[in-house]
Amino acid sequence: MITCQRNSDVISGSASTAMVQRAGFMQQFNSPYLADYPANLKNPKGFWASTNVYFLALGYNTRNVRPSDVPKSYEDLLQPRWKGQMLWGTNRDTGAPLFIGNILLIMGQEAGKAYLQKLKSAEYYQEQRQRAADSRSGDCR
Repeated sequence: MITCQRNSDVISGSASTAMVQRAGFMQQFNSPYLADYPANLKNPKGFWASTNVYFLALGYNTRNVRPSDVPKSYEDLLQPRWKGQMLWGTNRDTGAPLFIGNILLIMGQEAGKAYLQKLKSAEYYQEQRQRAADSRSGDCR
């Protein structure tokens, strides 16, 4: 049997951090810079701190949508006028995956899944690849 031992000073990744801490392999890390971090971005016992913060922002075409008509809430995105008008990227750190994760976090699992089902069943969004194909064919506003 071959065994391998790795020694690391720093690890990155939310899943690996939790597993390593649970296994008892982490030491506390205290830095004066963490004093300015919000509490939800660091472990209260000093085992970890966030190195990346992602955000979700709505972009819109100012030629087609007046500022007063821009959706102000997630429920606003379910209005019929947005059907087929939303474009989501598909890489793992942006677009649909980030949106879905935020919905589930903000609304909770049950309400979030119900909202996402409404959004899906009404075909309110298009994946980026489909929209790019539509724009090449001229079938895009």
